[in-house]
Amino acid sequence: MSIGQDSYSAETKLTVTINVRFTNNQKPEDDFEKKYVAFQAFDSNRMITDVQDELLTTIIEDITDNIYNDTVAKW
Repeated sequence: MSIGQDSYSAETKLTVTINVRFTNNQKPEDDFEKKYVAFQAFDSNRMITDVQDELLTTIIEDITDNIYNDTVAKW
């Protein structure tokens, strides 16, 4: 985040947190519960409604990749 000359933030951040409880019926020792967090920054001069679809698509892809990696990494 950067501060503009008027002492206001030049960027705003959209953050998504998802809690996942993973259960492996074949190997219960691999069960876990974890929070996944991802964010995207955008120009503070823009309205969230103008950028939210694009930002959420990127955030959800990031979180999905992290969940996928954590759940299939041991296979």
